[in-house]
This record gives sequence, C-alpha cells and structure tokens, in this order.
Amino acid sequence: MTLDLEPAFEDNTLCYIARYHVHVSVGTFVLFDHGESVSLGRILEVVEQSDGRQIVVNPFVKRSELAHPGVIVAGPSMHESCHYMQERIQSFTRQSIMSKDVTDIAFVFKEAAVVEGGITDICEGITNAFLIRFREDGTSIPSNECLAFPNDYAIVSKDFCFSRHVWNTLLRINVEISRILGSTNQSQGMSKRVKIGMDILAWRYIVEKSGEVGCRECQEVSLICWKRVTMPGLKIKKRVENNRSELIRFETVAELNGFAGLFGSRSVVNVRARLPFSRSREGRELRENDIINVVVGKDERDSPFRYRTTENGVDLIYDRVDKAVLSIRYSAYVFSSNGEHLSVMSERIIQRMCPDSVAEEVKEEEKAMENEERIIFVDSEFEHEGSVYRVTDVRNGEVICRVIHSNNAQLLQQAEHVFTNVVYVEQQVINRMN
Repeated sequence: MTLDLEPAFEDNTLCYIARYHVHVSVGTFVLFDHGESVSLGRILEVVEQSDGRQIVVNPFVKRSELAHPGVIVAGPSMHESCHYMQERIQSFTRQSIMSKDVTDIAFVFKEAAVVEGGITDICEGITNAFLIRFREDGTSIPSNECLAFPNDYAIVSKDFCFSRHVWNTLLRINVEISRILGSTNQSQGMSKRVKIGMDILAWRYIVEKSGEVGCRECQEVSLICWKRVTMPGLKIKKRVENNRSELIRFETVAELNGFAGLFGSRSVVNVRARLPFSRSREGRELRENDIINVVVGKDERDSPFRYRTTENGVDLIYDRVDKAVLSIRYSAYVFSSNGEHLSVMSERIIQRMCPDSVAEEVKEEEKAMENEERIIFVDSEFEHEGSVYRVTDVRNGEVICRVIHSNNAQLLQQAEHVFTNVVYVEQQVINRMN
C-alpha cells in the first residue's frame, strides 16, 4: 500500500500560526518544533481534537537524519544557483503535531524552479528557503507533487495563500533595492526612498523575522506625505497627511546579515553597470574598476535612536494602512581584484562564498556528505568518450547511467548504460566537478 503524501485539499480545516496571527491551508510548508530541534514539513491534513487542532505533516529531513543512510541519495546540485541553498529530502512518513508546535512558514522550491529563475532569484541566503530534489529512497520527486505553494494546485488556485503573499512581498522589496543599488546614474546620491505596497499580514511577518536577528524594536515615527484629493466639481488639491507609522531599521553588521537572511544574500549589494545590448543570456561578469554599491554595516547601533540619519542602513516604514517606504543609505567603491572590499558581505558575494545567514546549516550538510565516504551519487554527472552521462542508480558494484548530451544518436536512444569500473567513474565525476 502506497502512503499518501499529498495534501487533503477537500478538507477545508485551516492551521493557525499564532506567531503571525494567521491561518494557513493544507499544502503549506512549515517549520515545526518536535522537542530536539526545528524540522521542515508540509501540512497534509488538519484534524479537530478535544485539546486543539492536530496537524498531520510529511517531514522533509536532512541528509544526516535519513532513516536508511545506505540508500544512494543525490550529491550536491550541479547548478550554481542551488549551491548554497539548504536542501531537504522527502521522507515516507506522516507525523502528527499540534498547532502550537508550528513555529514558522517555509518556502520550498524544486531544483528546476530555482535554475529557471523568476520568483526564485532571491532564494540564496534566505534562512527559511529550502531546495528539494529527492525522496529518501533516492527517487526524484515528481514534477506534479510537492508544489511550492498550495494555490499552485488547480483545485485551490483561486484561494488566498499566506506563504505566497509573503514571498511576493519579499520579492518586491528585493527587486526595489536591487534597482536602487544597480542604478547606472553616475551622479546618484548615496540614499534613496521609494514607496511599495504593504499590508498588515506581510508587515507582521517582517517584524517577527527582524526580531530574530536582534533588530531594535519597532519605532513609532511620523510619515509625512502629500496626497492628491479630488473634490466635488472635480476640483483637485493637495493634502498633507501626517501618518503615525512603524519603522524597522537594519544598521549593524549582524542586522544586515539578518536582512540578507530575510530578503536574500544579494539584497544589499549590487554593481553599477548596464546589461550588454545583446540577446545572449550569459549576462555580464564583474570587471576591474566596476563601481559596487553596498550597504555597509557598523559594529553598534546609534543610541539613542535617531529617525533622521545619514549612516548606512535600511529602513522599512509602514504607514499602518496599505504602503511602506523603503529608505536605503549606502556607499560605493571601485572593484579591484587585488584591492580591499568595503564590506565583508560584498567580498563573500563576489568570491561566491556561502552566505553567513545559512553558512552553519550548509556546512553541516556538507560534513554529512563527507562522512558518507561516497563520490558517486544519484544525479552525478561525468564525461566519457565525448558524451555526458548522469547517474540514475548505483547497485551491486555497478553504476547505472543515462546519456544527457552526445553527438552519437544511438547512445541517446538507449534507456540506460552500465559501467562496471566504479573507480573510473569516480575519477570522471571528480574531474567534472572540478
């Protein structure tokens, strides 16, 4: 009998997340506390109990937590955009938890979605964003299962989805900051303010997450703005509004690392350069003497708090209605391959190092793979006689592969290829990775 690991959408019972004062539907990925640590799971169904709502989740585990460590599971992703994402493996279990055990929502994407880009461009560095590719038996997760958001399923496509709503807000903020820091205007100032749409649900999420990284508590400030008003007879005039608003500030190194863990590792760094006028999708590499805009954090925050400041940092100011003002203050420096960087964050990004926000988690998984003493994994790639092979299984001392690129049409038509010389394949895999 096959265990059902898909959400029961016919059940309209919702799960309440007290932290954000919001209900989420089945199919939502969440982080939950099961005593020893926090785990990733997907809500399959919600059952009413006398002592509260019981939630049935399908856990997604770390490589080191696999129930059957002898099973061949894939090695690290070969795609650069996935290298520093936290990866989880789908288990074949169902676990019952209580509603109070849910600590956070999670954003989970398949490898194909991350590589394709779009809404997944900001994934790297976000602390509750995860990559999934395989199940615990080594098989790939089907493309029509484990969709990122509940309303990706046709049956509930028109329903409101809290996790997608929050993700779209994070994406919108990231895009606005990227546009500011990537501006090619040579006479630009070192600060900028823009307005973005914001509601109380997304704001509450940002406030809660900012508290995790030790940001100062929300400050009440006055947000003065001019508003066009249409009067009777189509008379128009301007009205000044002094809205009592809430402000969150990211200004220290630790807080900006937390900002990167909330909005993406590249959210506070960009290069001041134009894209090439070409249809090529290869883009443009960083060059000598390029100007880099970066928000530079300081060791300690201002005390007492000052609303008006010229110090580097990022402010989010919510008007408690329907919009927020994004205020960003940054610095610029000229990139040199032999020179010093203005901030550690920009240096790590340029050198393509693991973001600080997820470094500990990623290193733990890398250590688990090293302890497996295995070089050949499912999905490993290698070259042999001019053709590129991808491993589909390893059993009985043989490596089972399929050809993914070759000039030989006959090789492409064969369903699988068997290599008995495992040592040779291991060496070819190492060569391919290097």
